[in-house]
Amino acid sequence: MEKRRLGNSELYVNPVGLGCMGFSHASGDPMEKGAAVKTIREAYEIGYDFFDTAEVYTGVYADGTISYNEELVGEALKGVRDQVVIATKMGVHHNEDLTLRMDSRPEIIQKSVEESLKRLGTDYIDLYYQHRIDPLLHDGQMA
Repeated sequence: MEKRRLGNSELYVNPVGLGCMGFSHASGDPMEKGAAVKTIREAYEIGYDFFDTAEVYTGVYADGTISYNEELVGEALKGVRDQVVIATKMGVHHNEDLTLRMDSRPEIIQKSVEESLKRLGTDYIDLYYQHRIDPLLHDGQMA
């Protein structure tokens, strides 16, 4: 399969990637962890090499534990990390009432990237970007 360059970067990926949100977020109950990890890994094995996730992609299993999408992606891609491109996003968080809050202050970004690295089980993220525009920021500064 012919790879495509991502923007002006040195990252090249197959034309079709896997958006992983639905394994744990926004599509009903999260998929059982083992099944989700297996499915992501199988996607890699058939040629997928670009995987998209986000810190905010979470769900709650029936037993009350949290399904962290980044953990599923990280576990599925162990051992092949250097052969894939992982994109993850920051800046969106859940409020207690499940509404969304945008927060892209520098100190929040620093904390978010550190936590994403831990959940992904890696020491680098290939593509890291702001999930939504933070309405409190204007020209990169707090309004």
